[in-house]
Amino acid sequence: MKMNSLFRPLAVVTTASALLLSMGCVSGLSVQNERGVAAIRDNDFATATDNFNQILDANPDNKLALNNKGIALHEQGDYIGAIQAYDEAIEIDADYAYAYNNRGLAEFRVGNNENAIADFGEATEIEPNYYEPYHNRGVVYGVQGEYEQAAGQFNEAIELAPDDEALAHSYYERGRVYEAMGDMDMARMDYQASKDAFDIGPKVDDALARVGS
Repeated sequence: MKMNSLFRPLAVVTTASALLLSMGCVSGLSVQNERGVAAIRDNDFATATDNFNQILDANPDNKLALNNKGIALHEQGDYIGAIQAYDEAIEIDADYAYAYNNRGLAEFRVGNNENAIADFGEATEIEPNYYEPYHNRGVVYGVQGEYEQAAGQFNEAIELAPDDEALAHSYYERGRVYEAMGDMDMARMDYQASKDAFDIGPKVDDALARVGS
């Protein structure tokens, strides 16, 4: 069974009060960021990029804007530009877990799996209870056929899932790992657990039918 990638979303940051308090024109920059975030949520990534660039014109060291600009570029398919934005954010704050997670996603998109795994690892070193990088590292391991490592990452993700939807995604992905390993009983249990946790679409019913519900 070939594993396809299903990552958790990029970490959009809407507030960073500690950072903003050190800036001039705090309210203006904050409003500009919120506009950019709203544009991302509306899938208007070019407008989002423009908003974050305006913030960076005023303050090039705004890690919040760099992270969110990276997301906007990523969603436009500019993975190299996204990586550069995350690099700058991490240069400003070496403990910026969101930027590591997001850079890992972009690294994967350009085929740098080992860099992606390393970035997800950095994110979990900084924030041990940060769910997304465990899930995302599990996906990369699964794509590489390293199923034991993938299952271990999804175990962590399932323990840390912040909501039922996240839990359903991680159960589903771990089920795919077990299915790829030929353990249909474990796969079936995980697919059922995913279905019970949250409706993430017909793919779960398809998986249950495939392994025998």
